[in-house]
Amino acid sequence: MDKDGQDVTNEMSYLIVSTYNSLDIHSPKIHIRVSEGTPKDFIKLVLRCIRGGNSSFVFVNDRIGIKSLMGVGIDETDARDFVPIGCYEPAVWGVEIGCTGNGGVSLPKAVELVFTNGRDHASGIMCGVETGRISTYEEFLSALRAQIAYMTNKAAEYVTEIERHYSEINPDPLLSCQYDASVESGIDVYEGGAKYNNSSLYMYSIATLVDSVCAVRELVFNRKMFTLDELGEILKKDWQGHERERAIALHLRQKYGNGEPYADSVAVEMAEYCASLLNNRPNGRGGVFKAALFTIDRCFTIGKKTMATPDGRHTGEPTSKNLCATVGMDRQGVTSLINSVTAIDHSKFPTGSVLDIVLHPSAVSGEEGLEAFFHILMTYFKKGGFAMHGNIFDAETLKKAQAEPELYKNLQVRVCGWNAYFVDLSVEEQNAFIRQAENAV
Repeated sequence: MDKDGQDVTNEMSYLIVSTYNSLDIHSPKIHIRVSEGTPKDFIKLVLRCIRGGNSSFVFVNDRIGIKSLMGVGIDETDARDFVPIGCYEPAVWGVEIGCTGNGGVSLPKAVELVFTNGRDHASGIMCGVETGRISTYEEFLSALRAQIAYMTNKAAEYVTEIERHYSEINPDPLLSCQYDASVESGIDVYEGGAKYNNSSLYMYSIATLVDSVCAVRELVFNRKMFTLDELGEILKKDWQGHERERAIALHLRQKYGNGEPYADSVAVEMAEYCASLLNNRPNGRGGVFKAALFTIDRCFTIGKKTMATPDGRHTGEPTSKNLCATVGMDRQGVTSLINSVTAIDHSKFPTGSVLDIVLHPSAVSGEEGLEAFFHILMTYFKKGGFAMHGNIFDAETLKKAQAEPELYKNLQVRVCGWNAYFVDLSVEEQNAFIRQAENAV
């Protein structure tokens, strides 16, 4: 789409995709902006590449991207000309310095801090706020919001203070020459010379947060299996001696990603709360903060630093990734997953959000399968999703590649905002993909 809202897909668009596919490589990563005017045959060309194993693509929804940018003060004409920078973060190149990697907030860590009264369980360091004794579910939710707000405020304050020194740390006259507003004002782009000078914080692992909240509600306050304090002690001991209770937590019906009404309502409420803490908050360069709702591959490092959570997750295990359900917990298929994800208003996350999907090859085989693949994507966009990418593979192939890597050197996977060869991933990452594939439609 150009600044006037007209589709500008052209011969070069097709040539880029076809050439990438013929090279059989895992990089560069390619962003595909999709609007109402984007030709169906172009979208299906990209889907054929993904189906064939050349999957270094992400689709982004123009309608949601433009709306989200307008929500943080960017003119509609400018917003129409956005580009996904980094992995899938919308920014308006040439008029916006949209720093998209300033930092993030671990939502599962906020759950931990409720149970530890603000202290990191592993180190004992105070990194949250004291929320005191909790007697009701409403008090639990209030304490959780307080921990999220504290971490968000501390992160934003830190970023804001550093940004005041950007022009000293990293002045960029060459980049400034490419920004009309910077040239006209004589102010470096990193001193606030661009038309829009924005920052971002990511909100990590929404599914782990939602599943944990639902587990507390069900196990503590509905079934009364134990008190909140007792659950806290169980989590600190990583569920040891409470395997039966952990199994119950893992198999609760109230899990994000299944179209389950209560879980989805928690996701909506928590996402909106996170967005409200950040969007349009002044930063240190004369711009504002833009919230993001994704995790990339930091679900592994976050997990290593987070104690066991009420959803049944063990200490150190990965947290949920991007907008995905916790691995293996989306038991009702891709339609229910999409319904859960799109219950959230993604226009409130102007630094982006993304859903990873994994489909079995049999689900998208032939022309009928390709048509189904197309409608999965378009349904997601029509229901308000912003970005989608994914993988088409079966678990058995991945297991063979793990056992005999020399025979599968060219097997690529969409890791997050980039592709990699499966055999180059850590065993932990490989196992996560295998579990996803085992759960695939």
